[in-house]
Amino acid sequence: MVLKNMFFEDIGFTYLGPVDGHDIEKLENILELSKKIDGPTLVHVMTKKGKGYEIAEKNPDKFHGTSKFDVETGYPIVGAPLQHTDYSAAFGNKIVELAEKNEKIVAVSAAMKDGTGLTQFAEKFPERFFDIGIAEGHGVRTNCRNG
Repeated sequence: MVLKNMFFEDIGFTYLGPVDGHDIEKLENILELSKKIDGPTLVHVMTKKGKGYEIAEKNPDKFHGTSKFDVETGYPIVGAPLQHTDYSAAFGNKIVELAEKNEKIVAVSAAMKDGTGLTQFAEKFPERFFDIGIAEGHGVRTNCRNG
């Protein structure tokens, strides 16, 4: 589908979509069409994180980047105990500690609170936690206007 009089057309792009990124035939068709267009083209592909794997569909942020896990349960396969705290855990602990002392601290996450160590922050300060999906730049501009 080609839509006219949209933002992208106004700045010189041809906009194609949206297309279901899980429908390979439709995706191939729109990509073939995009190759025939002269000039900059934006193909809007919509997907669902974890599509087809129910455990990941219900917990998409936990399966964004993961180590080995049991496919039946979705639980991590535990090897030798970690000898250190990973970066995300260290960051998460520190941001909670700082936020307890400073109510101006907020957290903005791009659909990855677990992967970025912000789970505890989100639970402790829900009014100061913003999960804006995959739109980080927009989320920062929108949520931090008054701060």
